[in-house]
Amino acid sequence: MADQVIGVLEATLSPDANVRTQAELQLSSIHAEAECGSILADALLAAQLPMHIRQAAGINLRKWVNERWSPQSSAYIGLRDPSGSSAAIATPLELKSSIRGKLLQALKLREKPLRLAAAYALSAASAPDWPDDAPELLPSIQQLLDQQSSSNADAVHGAMAFLSDFVSGDLDENQIVAVSRQLLPSLERVLGADQQYSGFIRARAVLVFRHLLETLFMTLKVALNFRSHIKPYIARLTNIAVSNLAQLTSAFTAAHVSPSEDGPSAAGSTEGDSDVASDVPRLASQILDFVTSSIRLPSAKSALLHVDSTAAASAPPPALASLVESLRSFSRMTREDEEEWSSDIGAFVAASDDEEGLGWALRGSCADALGGLLEDAAQPTLGCLQRVAESTARHVSDTHAPDVWKESEAALALFGGVAEAVLEHKEEDADGSSCTMAGALDLGNIFTTMVLPNMSLRSAPFLLGRCFVFASQYASALPPHLAAEILEAAVHSVEDNSSDGAEGDAIIKLDAKDHVLLSVVEDMLEVLPALVATLTVSDDRDVLQRGVECLTHLVRKAPQQMLEWTEPGSGTTSIQKTLAIVARLLEPADEFESGGLAVGDLLIALLRKAPEAVVEVLPDLLRALVTRLASVRTSAFAQSLIVPFAYLMLEQATTVIELLEGFHTQLANESSGSGQTVSGLEVLARRWVEHAETIQGFWAQRVSSIALTRLLEANRPILSNVIVQGDLLPDNSNIIRTRSKAKTMPHKYSQIPISAKMLKLLLSDWQHARRGPPGPSADDAADGARTPETDDEDGEWDDEEDHAPKRGALGDIILSDVLGPTGFPGYGEEDLFDLNGPEDPDLASDEVYNMDAKAYLSSFLRSQIQLPDANARYAPYLSSDEQQVARAATAF
Repeated sequence: MADQVIGVLEATLSPDANVRTQAELQLSSIHAEAECGSILADALLAAQLPMHIRQAAGINLRKWVNERWSPQSSAYIGLRDPSGSSAAIATPLELKSSIRGKLLQALKLREKPLRLAAAYALSAASAPDWPDDAPELLPSIQQLLDQQSSSNADAVHGAMAFLSDFVSGDLDENQIVAVSRQLLPSLERVLGADQQYSGFIRARAVLVFRHLLETLFMTLKVALNFRSHIKPYIARLTNIAVSNLAQLTSAFTAAHVSPSEDGPSAAGSTEGDSDVASDVPRLASQILDFVTSSIRLPSAKSALLHVDSTAAASAPPPALASLVESLRSFSRMTREDEEEWSSDIGAFVAASDDEEGLGWALRGSCADALGGLLEDAAQPTLGCLQRVAESTARHVSDTHAPDVWKESEAALALFGGVAEAVLEHKEEDADGSSCTMAGALDLGNIFTTMVLPNMSLRSAPFLLGRCFVFASQYASALPPHLAAEILEAAVHSVEDNSSDGAEGDAIIKLDAKDHVLLSVVEDMLEVLPALVATLTVSDDRDVLQRGVECLTHLVRKAPQQMLEWTEPGSGTTSIQKTLAIVARLLEPADEFESGGLAVGDLLIALLRKAPEAVVEVLPDLLRALVTRLASVRTSAFAQSLIVPFAYLMLEQATTVIELLEGFHTQLANESSGSGQTVSGLEVLARRWVEHAETIQGFWAQRVSSIALTRLLEANRPILSNVIVQGDLLPDNSNIIRTRSKAKTMPHKYSQIPISAKMLKLLLSDWQHARRGPPGPSADDAADGARTPETDDEDGEWDDEEDHAPKRGALGDIILSDVLGPTGFPGYGEEDLFDLNGPEDPDLASDEVYNMDAKAYLSSFLRSQIQLPDANARYAPYLSSDEQQVARAATAF
């Protein structure tokens, strides 16, 4: 059987898709045999076998363990019973012990991919059995960790890789304590052996220790007097952190800030070590997190504010000055930031305005650290900020490097990130309630030396944008003469444009036949046969996704030429080939679902540009879409399948609904895991309400909302008979949810008819609906609608003026208001981020894109709520807030 397994493993790596598919099916059948696990472990250790076979054996062994080892696994299938019984059996204990022994041996292999495969397989095998059925596990791992020779670093790495995966699993507090007691001394020895082991291995020792601490804290909810143990070291650790940050700035500049040709490329993690922070930004971010957390401790504060007795009276604390300068240095825009924001200026605006969207980004960590300093040591921190501003201005004026603008942009971004705190301190100084001397930060000097000189089109675009953002953040503190200068500079910047948006559109329309674009389209049409042939046979997810995107652009830009093409020889039309590619992408073979993400855009383009050609195959297309939708797992892929349905239902709702009711498919039952046969319409309705709130894109969201109204209007029986999850029910158990407990105690939801769920979604859509396309003309704030936030329940309205500017066009906004602390008052995200129009320019003239969605939804909701059975159909399932929204919508 061993030769058979090796042959099948070889076949699973064949470039021929048919051979691979057959081999994978055969391998699944072999997995049901108990001896398969032992054979795979032997193949992993067999030095005479090719590397790719051994690696495939290791990967398959982990899959075999997950499915055949223990009923505790969520993927458990079991082994075939040798007696012929239909019931599956678990792996025998003696076989488990043998396989674990072989995997422990594999942790010492020289080849890193094999060690990693063995580590992950051993972790999966140990989780359900240790400690009762695998008492030898920890002593064996400890023996590997205690290797004294540097030549045994491979064994230490293998043990570390196993521990990283093992301790991050579902261990209880007793198991965590047992692991800690036995292995922490060995981990400490590895961490201190800087001459024996690489930085990755030693860093992984810290990572394992951190996993143990976090899990122990989550399960026990006690700190075990840790603060008292670490308190004596806080001051020293703080000084070390500040020193390390200063030393890392040069590496950060060379690897991430300077032009790529001027320095080394950024270091990346090696295979299997992506969870170990190995690049400068992540290391600096972790150090800053420590500084932010420790700054409130008296010992850390003393370390930062310590001034030598021989220093001048006006000298700032050296550690604090070094830290603030490091914060500015690490706030600089990296090459990756510049590349990303150049292609999507909306991301730059969002990063400037959305604190929640920063994640672990280094700029966010710098702003957090500076905010903590201002909170606990305002006066010296403001003084250091002023010194940083002055030194940055001098450096920029004395340097002529092309990327020197990043220094000023970083300082303004850092200062702007704490604008609220700085202005608060200035207000306290003004009324005498504080002696923080916020005047130590001379905002007038910063505007004069760093903002005004850069508010022209001669400046780097990102620096110019940062100046506008900074001016808006500190507008309330500007003296009148400076405010006037800023306003004048801003006006000159705007007037320097050769034309406004309307003129630009006119110029583009006069030369609509762009010769470069025509050349590109012609080239794409020339390679269309090769592209179609590749997409027909390729299994590479990136190739499939990019290829489908090319087809989508061809359908959008040259639909006639695209549809006229036929395959030489066979005479197959382009529409037939395209739909065959779509059908291939809808096959459930891609477990990651990434290959089919672009299918939705292609189908929408076909439905818009060639509806007659698609109608001919509409039943087969709908069947393929709904069959794949029944097993969809990711929201992105679900949107790719749902939006074409929604678009079809705008004009052909009755036809689509009748076709979907005419065929049935298997839909997995989420609670029991078994399948049930339901109509295609039920599959669509269930998946639609499940993923409606995650649909992205203005046009897609609007099409989804309007199409949902068509489905509700159809009033099919499933709308009342199908029950789905409603609102999340409160959890009063007071039980801390660990990952293991979350599996056995999932969140509970109310159960409501699917029609009520659809109405809930439409009420939410009405709240965010616009009265036209995204942009200044879509004024929601001025529509006068009563909402739960504006309705005072008594029918009386507060007599308040609306100070937001009128939004007839972008040019109607008063520039001084734009420079206010709220940035663009009255403008929503979609107004700012959709100024360039939709991704497909043809959508700009689409009826749905331009419709008054708020009025339409109000009319529909009014008709539904006025139905004779509305009280029984909807009222019991709406929350009090939703009922208020319903009243506001009907009164609109």
